[in-house]
Amino acid sequence: MIRLLACLLSLVTIQAFGNQEYRAWLAQQQQDFNQYVDQQQLEFAKWLSQDWIDKDADTIVPDAFPKPDHLPALPADTDKAQQHFLTPDSRPAKPSQPEAPKPSPDIVKMQFYGLDTGFDIPASVRKPVSRRADLSGWWESMAVAVTPELLRALSAFKQTNYLNDWDMLFFLHQLSQQIMVQPNARSAWTWFMGVQMGLDLRLMEGQGIWYIGYNSLQTPVDTPFIRVGQKRYFIFGAQGNTVLHLQTYPEFADFTDLQPLNMQMHPKLYLGDQWRDREIEFTVQQSQWHMVLPYNVYRVEHAKVYPQLQLQDYLNTPWPDSLQQAVSQQLRPLVAQMSGMQRWKFLLVMVQQGFPYQTDQQQFGRENYLLAEEMLFYPYSDCEDRSYFLKGVLKAIAPETIIGVRFPNHLALAVLDRDEQIKGYTLSLNGNAYVLLDPSYLNAGPGQLMPALESQKPEAIILN
Repeated sequence: MIRLLACLLSLVTIQAFGNQEYRAWLAQQQQDFNQYVDQQQLEFAKWLSQDWIDKDADTIVPDAFPKPDHLPALPADTDKAQQHFLTPDSRPAKPSQPEAPKPSPDIVKMQFYGLDTGFDIPASVRKPVSRRADLSGWWESMAVAVTPELLRALSAFKQTNYLNDWDMLFFLHQLSQQIMVQPNARSAWTWFMGVQMGLDLRLMEGQGIWYIGYNSLQTPVDTPFIRVGQKRYFIFGAQGNTVLHLQTYPEFADFTDLQPLNMQMHPKLYLGDQWRDREIEFTVQQSQWHMVLPYNVYRVEHAKVYPQLQLQDYLNTPWPDSLQQAVSQQLRPLVAQMSGMQRWKFLLVMVQQGFPYQTDQQQFGRENYLLAEEMLFYPYSDCEDRSYFLKGVLKAIAPETIIGVRFPNHLALAVLDRDEQIKGYTLSLNGNAYVLLDPSYLNAGPGQLMPALESQKPEAIILN
């Protein structure tokens, strides 16, 4: 993983080995590896001076479809003889942060979504570059100047706060703004540091502006990208068709350890300790339930800059542990003795009644898949958001097998009916029966389908 691998190898503790021969062997291995890495860096620096190649950017259109402004509803249970109030037990504990760097004139401080950070970045690692002709020499000098201590500190920050790879790319770009003035210099610095940390990034240029491209395991939508060899590089910070024609250096085969970015949100992502609650109300069988669900304000703010992913990737995004635990603490004891049908009906009504419906076009003026905590922050949600939220609720209560059910203008879920106890609308997949659960069809139970969808053939979306 380029420079970071060398740093991690240097962390191997040799005090446990009394064998002097082993110590000498390990030291030689470290020296050989460092020479290999240095040679890679030198060859890549020369590679950058080659003629760059032209690329036309493309964009994957969001998986959007026309949705009705208003949805049908079945009669509600209006008798409210009993009131039940539920609350979560506690907030998540704050993770222990890495040790603060020792006082130094080179310390760069920055707040990142409620986290106070500081890194010792020597002046030699703050050299700006703004001309393509200077990139080769700049990369070579930066490769010599970057310190193992800085890379270890950045890696520790990422691991301690459970940042995924895209989070780390975003963090590096924010950090670059503390040490670089010119936008192109910021892009170059972010690109260099990301590569040293093992991220598959590349620099691109379009109309004099430098962009960072990232290769990803997931598929961002409405984000321009170019193809280099068999890889797609999505343009960091760009949206729609804002970038069309780019140049970049040819593929460099020797950087074999660079990894595509994993953009899946980590369930333990920690971004500061500021919380709010949303109370939701719903009525089931003459009982009105009041439930309190917490959300982290900083994670909601961070989600605003996060790229939208294609529908399947979005639906497979894990819930934050804090929200999953809050749902489990409050609901699992209530539904433990229920049958599958009773449990599904209870949880369906919770989402149907607990969140007012409005399309993304009405609320945002664009397609916008909401993550779980965004559902709690924004006043409204549509069928994709509610299906994603219901999936998280179901998973927090029991190990259900769930699929997405996409109609031409609607999205719902279906759950594996192991006991074949429901006679309503079902889907067959691999010989198994899945019962429809529609969190947008107000007051509908398991297996109940909107009349307008009866003639439509749905598509199954495999979920994890």
